[in-house]
Parts: sequence; structure tokens; C-alpha cells
Amino acid sequence: MKPYTILSVRVGDIEIFFESTDATWDATSHTLSIQANSYYNEVFRLTITNITGPITLSPPSISQIYFEGLDFVPHIVRAGELRITNVSYPEINGTFSISMEDNFNGVDVKQISGGFTLHN
Repeated sequence: MKPYTILSVRVGDIEIFFESTDATWDATSHTLSIQANSYYNEVFRLTITNITGPITLSPPSISQIYFEGLDFVPHIVRAGELRITNVSYPEINGTFSISMEDNFNGVDVKQISGGFTLHN
């Protein structure tokens, strides 16, 4: 089977469609990395280290999960969870539902949710 990544990201009720996705799941270093860019310059990044089994990060840090776009440039994750639900090489799966805050054009809080599957 060829490597593939499935990524779903919603900002409120807006689904984001990505033009490119670069993802790696390194079972040796226990590191997951996803970088995705959309047609309209939205950016999604997810980087988690030390994954040895299912975990829940509540809330994750902005260095672990990040979304920028739709006139939104966050500086902090306010609340929510990022869950790694399955860890079995060559596949890893997870979900997230977080609130991020920005102060780019005044204070704004957006709900970011979705999920991912990465198969090496």
C-alpha cells in the first residue's frame, strides 16, 4: 500500500480544503508531523513528539497544533483536546477540537476541529 494522509479541518462551520499536505509518522523517534497549505493560504501544522501509545493533550500547546487563515493569526490555544487514538506502525490516527485565540484584528476566538490518519 502506498503512503497516504487523510486530513479534515473545520474552522467553526467552514471546511478547509488543502492543496498540499506533507506528513510523517516516525515510529522510531515517536514523532508525528503534519504541514498542510490550502488554496487560500490557510496553514495547518501539527507536531507531536514522544508518542508511544494513545494519548490526550488537554489543551495542546500552540507549538503542537496551529491553524492560520481566514483573517485569523492565533497566539494561544485556549481550551480543547488533541487525541492520538491509534498508534500502530505503519498507521497513526487522531482527532482534535480546540479553541484558539488571536489578537490580529482585535481579539477573536475560533473553534478548530477535525481528524487525521497517516499511513506510511
